[in-house]
Amino acid sequence: MSSLWIVWIIVQEYGYTLTTANKLQPRGDEGCDRASANRTIAHDDPHEPRLPLAAKPQYIDYKLHYGLRYNPSLLQAPARNVSQERQRKNLLLSAGQLGAHDEPLAPPLLTVFHIISFVNGPCVSRRQPDDGTTWAGVCYHEQECRILHGMPMDSCAGGFGVCCVFRFGCEGRTEQNVSYFHSPHYPAAATDSLSCGFTLLLQRTVRQVLLEFVFFELQPPQLGNCVEDQFIVSVQNDQRPHYPVLCGINTGQHMYLDIDRAYSHSLYLSTVFNSKQPRAFLVKITQVGTETLTQRLSPA
Repeated sequence: MSSLWIVWIIVQEYGYTLTTANKLQPRGDEGCDRASANRTIAHDDPHEPRLPLAAKPQYIDYKLHYGLRYNPSLLQAPARNVSQERQRKNLLLSAGQLGAHDEPLAPPLLTVFHIISFVNGPCVSRRQPDDGTTWAGVCYHEQECRILHGMPMDSCAGGFGVCCVFRFGCEGRTEQNVSYFHSPHYPAAATDSLSCGFTLLLQRTVRQVLLEFVFFELQPPQLGNCVEDQFIVSVQNDQRPHYPVLCGINTGQHMYLDIDRAYSHSLYLSTVFNSKQPRAFLVKITQVGTETLTQRLSPA
């Protein structure tokens, strides 16, 4: 009886051992997988070459940079709206919230699309030539001055215009209120025998023309007659007696010419030099209209 009991105990122990061994032993393919997995993860052989790790991709938060619209073609954030930024700074400045570290807004710059307009009023050039002559002109744009055949001699209208002086030599022609007629090469003396002319187109409201002889030195008369040099004044369709022919020295003198615009449209000044003696002249010509009639009109 005791021997049977011992045999039964041995059989039970042996069966438990086999059952436990079967449970612990892995299957074929599962064992290979576990072995390969163990070799990949737990193996740490310093002599075996190791594969480089792939770089971690850098993801761009397009929502942060570009707003809700996804647009991967954009490479950088859109530029700020300058006008909105300027309005924001103006509001902060008015509210006293603009710190000292913020730069003040620069004043707007004028572009080529800004058209500067100003009154074409009279001006006097401050840049006088060596002869000390004071030149009177009209304030124009520089391009407009050149189109009208004027000479820019100074700035006006805060630097946006030029003081345009209308000075002409031989064969000059203009309709400006104030102009100048001078001898060739003025202020140098003219020594050639020649004839020279100037035409003034009279404006509709003109009543008189003032001739001011700023500098006038021609050859003197002979026995009361201008022979070598002659300065001749004439008005178109003028029914009055002819004006006297001038010569000699008349610097500082002036002459008023009455104008009837119903018949006269032009004024002619001409000179005739019959010798090679030196002479020179500069005449300022001013059209006196109805708006300045009470101020400039000469006595009858």
